[in-house]
Amino acid sequence: DAIKFAAKKTANLSGDIRKAFRMCKTAAEAVYNEHISSGREPTSSAQPLVRIQDIQRHSKDAYTAVLKRAIRGLAVHEALLMVALGSLKKASGSEEIYFDQKDLLQKMRSMASASGERMYTEFCIQLEDVSNMVTNLAGHGLVAVRNSSNPMIPYVKLDLDPFEIVTGLRDTRHSRLAEKWLSDQRLFG
Repeated sequence: DAIKFAAKKTANLSGDIRKAFRMCKTAAEAVYNEHISSGREPTSSAQPLVRIQDIQRHSKDAYTAVLKRAIRGLAVHEALLMVALGSLKKASGSEEIYFDQKDLLQKMRSMASASGERMYTEFCIQLEDVSNMVTNLAGHGLVAVRNSSNPMIPYVKLDLDPFEIVTGLRDTRHSRLAEKWLSDQRLFG
């Protein structure tokens, strides 16, 4: 079961079977080390068993690394789109809300203008640009789409938590934008 779980999880993330094997190996080594550190030696009747929860626990780091790499590799306006979508999601207070791409475009334009940064304001973003970016980001598993009344412009939903965008964009040229729009306000330090 654990091997099937690792294979499915990897297929959803990257499709690279070597990553599934690496995930299984990491979990197996951890389970074995825990077994040995508890003072038990493996015998034919007492072998440590790798379970799905072991794969889950030891695959979070791999998932986080893949996610960060995907977010860090975003083009300028894709990063702007992700931050805008995160901001809309955060303001809605709902996990499962889809947004109209026209509303998303309006949010992107207002954020670009408010930032005052040339990289965001240099090009005038159109609805067609947003649609193309949404299609690309959906292909990477960062957003989800759902049919709307106009089949050419589906609704879009962020498949991440806003803090994952902030973390992914940390130490990039987009970090200030992400911090401004997505970070929780802190009362102390």
